[in-house]
Amino acid sequence: MIENYKFYEGYRGEPEYVFCVVKNGDTVGKTSVWGGYFGDIIDTVEPLENKWTSLAEYRQLCIDFEEPYWKVPDLNQALSQLLQIDRSKLHFDESFEVLDLLIMLFRKAVEENSDIYIEYN
Repeated sequence: MIENYKFYEGYRGEPEYVFCVVKNGDTVGKTSVWGGYFGDIIDTVEPLENKWTSLAEYRQLCIDFEEPYWKVPDLNQALSQLLQIDRSKLHFDESFEVLDLLIMLFRKAVEENSDIYIEYN
C-alpha cells in the first residue's frame, strides 16, 4: 500500500483528511492532507444551481463524515468539482500541489474503477 503524508507533516494534532483509495475491497493507497489545505481548496467551490454538491456539500453544510470513513458517492462529480477550482483564490502555495494531487488521485480512481473514502481526524 502506498501512503503519502507529505501534506500533513508538521500539522500533527490539527484536522486531517485521509483520502483512501480502495480497489476490490482492498485499500491500495492513503493520502493525508492538512485540513487547512483541503479547506482552502473546497472553500473556493461555488454552489451548483444554488445547491452544494459532492465534496463541497459536506464541507459547507458541516455534515459529519460517516464512521469510520465516508465513501465519495460520485467520483466523476468530485473530479469535475476539483477541475473547476479557481486557482487564483487559493491562499497557500501548497494548496496548488494538493489540488493537483487530488485531481490525479480522483482521475486515477475513475480510470481504474476504484473507490475513494475520506477519513476525517
